Amino acid sequence: MTITNNIFDNNNATQSGGVFNSRNMRQKTSSLTITNNTFTNNKCAQNGGVYSFILTDYKMALTNNIYINNSAGLAGGVGYGLRASFALLEENGYYESNSAGTYGGAWYLSANNYKTNLQSFELSQNTFINSTAQASIFIYDDIV
Repeated sequence: MTITNNIFDNNNATQSGGVFNSRNMRQKTSSLTITNNTFTNNKCAQNGGVYSFILTDYKMALTNNIYINNSAGLAGGVGYGLRASFALLEENGYYESNSAGTYGGAWYLSANNYKTNLQSFELSQNTFINSTAQASIFIYDDIV
């Protein structure tokens, strides 16, 4: 799946993922590429102001995306990963004024007592400004 050259503004979700919610995707050969998009003012009452990945297993490449003023009521102002085994590469991302009520103003990743193998989490040449939460990137609970 490829998502390119879009503007996502002022979207709201009640549970997970203000813009994108992926749940129970276990195809290891699948990939998701998100490039040159702008995400502003997106909200989720619970987790993942922009993205939510729960029980997923695929490769993700995020490149040249802009994230401004996105929020989650609980965790992951931009992205939330729970029991997810994926390879994530974020390059040249711009994060400004994203927030979460508890953890991960930008990203929250957790195994939640479930055997999870985070294949890789790579950040390269990103900018993080004014995130609000306990840590901009929060990785928790035996992700190996």
